[in-house]
Amino acid sequence: LLFLLVASARVWMVVLCFACFSGLVSYKPYAGEDALGQMSNGRLFYSGVRAGLDKLSSNGAPDVQIRGFACPQMASQTEAHGSEIWATLKRFNACNSTNEALTRAIVKNGSTCAYVAIPEEESDLQRAFSGSTLLSNTPHLLEVALRLHARYISGDTITQAAEPRSDETRNQLNAELYAARLSVALDQVLTPTMRGEIAALPATEIATAILSMESGKILAHSFEGGRWNRKSNFPHLSARAVLHSMIEYPKDYSFESRNRIRRALIYAARRSAFAPVRMPIDMSDDSWVLRQWMEVLLACPHELPAVAHEVELVGIVRESHAAWCKEFFDNGEILAPEISAECFATPTNLFVLPVPRITKLLRQVVSPQVIDRMHTLLAAVGAEQRRRSAKSQENDSGPTEQLSFDRVVPRPAQSEIEALARLHGMAPSELSDWLALRVILSSYGWLASRVGDYSVPDTSIIFAVFKAEKVTTGVNQLGLFGRPGMVPLRGSKLTEEWGRSWNSRFTAVRKVTMAETQEDYEKLLQGVEDVSPPDDEGALAVSPIVS
Repeated sequence: LLFLLVASARVWMVVLCFACFSGLVSYKPYAGEDALGQMSNGRLFYSGVRAGLDKLSSNGAPDVQIRGFACPQMASQTEAHGSEIWATLKRFNACNSTNEALTRAIVKNGSTCAYVAIPEEESDLQRAFSGSTLLSNTPHLLEVALRLHARYISGDTITQAAEPRSDETRNQLNAELYAARLSVALDQVLTPTMRGEIAALPATEIATAILSMESGKILAHSFEGGRWNRKSNFPHLSARAVLHSMIEYPKDYSFESRNRIRRALIYAARRSAFAPVRMPIDMSDDSWVLRQWMEVLLACPHELPAVAHEVELVGIVRESHAAWCKEFFDNGEILAPEISAECFATPTNLFVLPVPRITKLLRQVVSPQVIDRMHTLLAAVGAEQRRRSAKSQENDSGPTEQLSFDRVVPRPAQSEIEALARLHGMAPSELSDWLALRVILSSYGWLASRVGDYSVPDTSIIFAVFKAEKVTTGVNQLGLFGRPGMVPLRGSKLTEEWGRSWNSRFTAVRKVTMAETQEDYEKLLQGVEDVSPPDDEGALAVSPIVS
């Protein structure tokens, strides 16, 4: 044997070299359909994330979706295809591999409770909803949403059902009746423009967002101690985690579609346990309209009426603000000589203009029907905010829960509106419309909260006294002149658009002070203002405006 080995040494050397060569060329990094293959950088046993530049989206971003690790248990394909969820998807042509995978996850975990409220509101949910599981509830959600989507595409007129009365909302609903109520809310939160935006989206994408939202409850809800509990206060983020764990997801959807679905899910909640969630400035209209629906679907049944009002108001405000910016900056009507002469700019970055003028500009972009609807929504949202604040104080639960919408100022009584209109010399209808339209500017940081040392009232209407920059007509011997019914705006918005020299486009003044009453207004014109002294007596001291 030894003789044979030595005699054939050359053959063994050739075999060994061939084996080494074939081994080197056959060992390659794994590039399969799981996370390991997606994270490979071309070297063996590498565990870092890699996004190659060989596949780019239209805006130059790497079109790579790294799979997550939520990975819920999944039923077989046969079980998923035999479910009512899959039958609904087929009926609306919303089937693809991603929706099939999400359906498999829901079918496998179908006994999960569809809605779980926070502990303080469990009794409210029990009174409003009889209960349902994911498996029985999801087909109803898909049915109402995809039917609305199909009607938007065909252009059919949807008869808006009347909003339920307060006594009707107290009746306990089952899954089917709640879906009918949900259909009204989903249509309610979309403006006509938004309906056109959502009609342009494919049905598969809308179904994916809805199935993701329901699948997220598999992670967020848990059965412990003989009852269902909300394990996470962020079910919408759990929804994104489940969606990103699906292998089929990056195959079915492009970078733009994934970005749209992701933003719709993570911004579905506008409030959290930490603070109100601020929306990104560059959020596209199609992402926003899908987000509107996701917030409604995220709500528990007992929250639906209040959430629908708030989401509708937020949608109207966003759309109106975009139209306002276009009217204000692009059309440039505010720069007309007869208008700019009525507007005043200060060195402290304040922009002050009359209520009739700003109301007229807003009326040009907001129809009377929308203004009337805003009055109704502001009253409803304000009442709900005050109810929640009072409930928080009664329960002694510490700081009031962060609201998802900026605080809505209660509408004054009609007699108060008429009195304020007479005080500032304007029509009550103008003032009434301004009290509704001001939410458009307050939501986007236009309204100034202080003028000098004084806080601007909730109505944002003040008496303004100006120190003239140059000698002009209408000023007194102190160089002061005043205007009633003025609204102070922050100049930061104008600086972003026109630069630091924006104040050169309007009448420049050296200083502005404010008053809320006629008596204080007359004092300011005489060169004095009331200020609180630093001593402990609390008396008011008088100091001149001009030294």
